Amino acid sequence: MLIVKKCLTLCLLFIALLNIYSCSSDNQSNESANIRYINANFVESSTKVNSNGNSKDFIDINFGEVRDYQQEETGLFAFSTTREDSPVIENLNTISVGQGQYITVVISHSNNQDEVSLLRDDLEKPDSDQIFNIRLGNFYDESSGLDVYLVNADADISNLERTRGLSFRQTSLYLAASNQDGPQRIIVTQQNSKTPILDSGSLSLEGGRNYSYFIIPKLGGGGEPKGILTIDGDS
Repeated sequence: MLIVKKCLTLCLLFIALLNIYSCSSDNQSNESANIRYINANFVESSTKVNSNGNSKDFIDINFGEVRDYQQEETGLFAFSTTREDSPVIENLNTISVGQGQYITVVISHSNNQDEVSLLRDDLEKPDSDQIFNIRLGNFYDESSGLDVYLVNADADISNLERTRGLSFRQTSLYLAASNQDGPQRIIVTQQNSKTPILDSGSLSLEGGRNYSYFIIPKLGGGGEPKGILTIDGDS
């Protein structure tokens, strides 16, 4: 009987320790912010980003690349960008980030200079496996706006209203959409036109998730745009 009591006591102690460790891990995660980078700067094949103030610690982000989220301390977060093989700082940015936040930093180019857009990624996900949220962003061309259509994969946009019009460096709020009728498709046209300049092709977007679709130029600029689809937050 004594042996049984000792075993029971040890089991309860082990469970308690597991709970403490789990809570500690959760708290550590919640105390951090999560930041990722997307490089839409078409001028160079690579942009360097520094996120800790140490000029020797720049990381290279290739054009069109989406970096995974990385954990950063909460509070004031400073980062800068520079061109490939250049010591000149193009941007010095400081933002305030809170616990558990997810932030996307998009690096683009306009008016002959690099630009940085800071986007807070939504953590509130749909509670249905037939509903997803999607955010649309235009980082393609500073000279004109774009019309974006989110439609079923086999749809013809000629008689459809646009889902969203976007000026340069503008992003929409998250839009709720259904996947009940099958795969989706994103079609992009110049403003007030029905002629596609970008067609995502068939997209199987899972319900209960948050996505973004960023429209960016090709390396070197000019020509038709390309699209980048991301899964946002802790989706």
